[in-house]
Amino acid sequence: MKQVTFEGTVAEYQGKPVSPELKFSGSADQYENISEARGSEDWLSDAEILKAINAKKVTAAKSSAYQGVIKPLKDAYEASAEFKFDNIVKSAMAAGATREQAEGVAASLVPGVK
Repeated sequence: MKQVTFEGTVAEYQGKPVSPELKFSGSADQYENISEARGSEDWLSDAEILKAINAKKVTAAKSSAYQGVIKPLKDAYEASAEFKFDNIVKSAMAAGATREQAEGVAASLVPGVK
C-alpha cells in the first residue's frame, strides 16, 4: 500500500464566491496491485460486485431510453430562436463581450427573443 497526497481549493460554495479561497490537502492509501486489494477488507463481495454491475447496466439503459424520448424536445429546442439567442450570447461573452453587449448582438441577429 502507498500513500498519495491531494490538494484543492474551494472558490465557490452554494453558488457564491468564497474569499479568500479555502485550501485543503491530505493523503489517502492506495493499493499498488489487484492482489493487495483483493486481500483487503475493502474488496467487494460477489453480491456487491453483482449489484454494482447491474446498477451500471440499468443506469445505461435508462440513459439511453431518456435520450430517445427527449430527442424530439431537444431537436425542437435546438431549432428555436431562444437556443440561437443563448448560443450567440455565450459565444460573444467567450469572445470578451459583457452580457449586455452580447445580448445586444444576439437581439440584433435573433429578433423577438428577450
